[in-house]
Amino acid sequence: MYGLRTEQHELLRRHREEAFEVLLLASAAYTGATPLRELPEGKALLREPGERLVPVAVSASAAAVERRRLQQDAADTQREVAFEAADSFPLEVLDALKRRRLPFTGEDVELLLDLGTTTMRPDRILGRSYETLSFGLAAARHLLEREPGSPPVFAALGRAGPALDGLALSNQGGKLRRRIRSLVAAHSPGGLLDLSVVDKRDGWAEPASAALRRHAAVWADAQQLVALLSHATGPRPTTAWRRRSAQLAASTHACSRTAGRACRADRPTHDARAGDGPPASR
Repeated sequence: MYGLRTEQHELLRRHREEAFEVLLLASAAYTGATPLRELPEGKALLREPGERLVPVAVSASAAAVERRRLQQDAADTQREVAFEAADSFPLEVLDALKRRRLPFTGEDVELLLDLGTTTMRPDRILGRSYETLSFGLAAARHLLEREPGSPPVFAALGRAGPALDGLALSNQGGKLRRRIRSLVAAHSPGGLLDLSVVDKRDGWAEPASAALRRHAAVWADAQQLVALLSHATGPRPTTAWRRRSAQLAASTHACSRTAGRACRADRPTHDARAGDGPPASR
């Protein structure tokens, strides 16, 4: 695989060795005519425990990347592309596993993300494995819920975002780019205000960023507000979004009351009995 570090190649090799026997029967039975989930061999594969499905998922991600590369090479040399069962098999595996909370490590998720990121090249449209990157983002969301601020995952997200930006996709980088921004905003380490979700091309970007920075100095939930806004992608907010918005509004009101009490406590006191009253109003 191109663009991976030496230790990532070694990790991928180990996962492929562990997944070989588990995948062998299902891949041999799969022809593309019947969905993987409906095949007896596919059902057996998907019943495997999570520990066994981790190498299956990584191997399928790498296979999806390799099949995309072969399609691009065929288009470059032969000016035609043919889709085979070998192209759709890894994609069906990823689709079947994308909602599973598999016990990936941070290094596993980093590998998944980097596998997808390395295919995001402007000159190789057919070679881009959006499916692999999308699967990696789903795995990242699950892992960050268990391990907030995971360094390898955040590093991989930091590489994936600019790679998508370099493609100049429509709609501010497409759905994958928005998912990356939302993940970073929602799972930034404590005390960190991450404003990457704010598009600098918008006229309101700088005033909004300045306001968030001011509030972050006294309001611990400022980053949670950024995360909430990053999830506002539809024309109408969901019930859950409204509920969380109300919670944050209550939080900022409580913060304002606390700050007000602190300010009043810091004011110099006046002893009327000593004749040191407040200055008369004019």
